[in-house]
Amino acid sequence: MTPAGVVGRIVKTNSTSSVVLLVTDPNNAIAGVVQRTRDEGIVEGTSHGRARLKYIPLLSRVQAGDRVVTSGLTGAFPRGLAIGGLTQVEKSEGDLFQSAEIEPEVDLSKLDEVLIITAPYEDADSAQKLLQEIRGDRKKP
Repeated sequence: MTPAGVVGRIVKTNSTSSVVLLVTDPNNAIAGVVQRTRDEGIVEGTSHGRARLKYIPLLSRVQAGDRVVTSGLTGAFPRGLAIGGLTQVEKSEGDLFQSAEIEPEVDLSKLDEVLIITAPYEDADSAQKLLQEIRGDRKKP
């Protein structure tokens, strides 16, 4: 993760590097929730370098501009970390769910550093506090 939000999950490590499955990778799935409506869904990557929130209830009033954060349901990510914003909501007749395209919060093409969470946190506030402490330590001479 970065101060802006979720980058992805580590799937392989060695002594000098790690392989990260990005939030935009079609093989990645993250439990997410729309902040405004509290509707939950699964964030999956697309082949176009974006992400999609799937399984949004049909009666949900999600709309473009709504923010999506991690729900914390699976334990893979703390609750409340930014994933991105909805850019387009799709509701097709006959479908059981809506889906929405997400523009990731993090610009994945311009990453310099990331924070790796190695132990689960109770919530995103703890993770954000750790990020602030790290950034504060770097600013000191």
